[in-house]
Amino acid sequence: MNTPCNCCKKPTENHLVLICSICRNAFSNTCVGISSTEVRFIDSKKSISCSCKNCESIGSDIASLKTVIVSLQNEIKVLKVQANRNKSGNLDEQAWEELFLEFKDRQERKSNIMLYGLPEQPSNTPRYQRVAHENDEVHSVIRSIKPDVSDSVKIQRMGKFMANSNYFL
Repeated sequence: MNTPCNCCKKPTENHLVLICSICRNAFSNTCVGISSTEVRFIDSKKSISCSCKNCESIGSDIASLKTVIVSLQNEIKVLKVQANRNKSGNLDEQAWEELFLEFKDRQERKSNIMLYGLPEQPSNTPRYQRVAHENDEVHSVIRSIKPDVSDSVKIQRMGKFMANSNYFL
């Protein structure tokens, strides 16, 4: 049985098709840029999910909304502390601790930045080389923004490694 590709509209054999786990649209392996072996591998692993560019952009919008929600939740906590203070005229021990933890959390996050879409090394590249490449890429971006920053910047990778992913993440 053949499935039409959502990208090129050509009928494609089912074993050469990836299905977006969000919108359920089908994409041929040639449009996605992967081999039939890679399609079979992805299909055999239930823990691997694929998303098309449209759903990926929706996902980044959702991530932005989550950030806003977390920020609003933190503001609500602070307002609750302030409301408790206004009711009693002074802060109880729990309110002081919440206020202190909120301040500490904000101080720890005040310099955080997140970078998206940096190029990745091929999957057959040894891990230590991929990490070194990622560190170099991040430092290059940071230096382009602020040339005098030191190399002691802490870098934390988030998300799955997906080398050579043109259409799917």
